[in-house]
Amino acid sequence: MIAKRLGPFVNQNIWRDNEVINNDLVPLGPALALIIHDTLAACEEFSQVLLTNFKFLNPIVPGMALYMRGYFNNTLQAALSDADSRIQEGRVLLPQD
Repeated sequence: MIAKRLGPFVNQNIWRDNEVINNDLVPLGPALALIIHDTLAACEEFSQVLLTNFKFLNPIVPGMALYMRGYFNNTLQAALSDADSRIQEGRVLLPQD
């Protein structure tokens, strides 16, 4: 648990009402999930910028797809789904373009 009004979360309404406990303490998990979500989204946007602004050589292995799995898959998927739902609820202020 962390203080709701701590550092970068001061102006964010990340947490649902039922997650706030005495002394304005909230779980750290939703904030971390949003950080991971936004980091992956930034990487995806950056890769799209690279694709639209640079000509790459032909692929070494055309049509190759890389699939990864590990013990953390379900936890990561749940965290990203939770972050998406908080964004859809309008709890998170997205940066303006």
